[in-house]
Amino acid sequence: MTNKDVNTAILASGFVEANKGLIVNCYYSGKISGYTTKNTNVGAIISHNRGTARNCHWLYHEDSLAQQAISRNYGTDECIYRYENKADMYSIADLLNDGHEDVWVNVDLDTPALKYNDQLSYC
Repeated sequence: MTNKDVNTAILASGFVEANKGLIVNCYYSGKISGYTTKNTNVGAIISHNRGTARNCHWLYHEDSLAQQAISRNYGTDECIYRYENKADMYSIADLLNDGHEDVWVNVDLDTPALKYNDQLSYC
């Protein structure tokens, strides 16, 4: 998902709205826009976390409703990285692979792509 438009949602995020499990080795580079009420919780990666988020990366947009990675955090977050521009995200495939075989591949001047059967899939 690249961009998301939010109009009156209670929970909104670019990746997962409510987490009760484990989210690991992910990234979000889109922008969340729209209008919200005071009861809306907007997180770039997770809106409401009661699980664990580990090794997650997100692209900050000044004009996005998501000004933090996790809006409401009652769980655990480990190694959550914020980037100011897309070019800085170039090398995160190495972090996303986390010592495993190359599932993620770096793409010049862009965000990583998934590698499956020697083919690239752009998120």
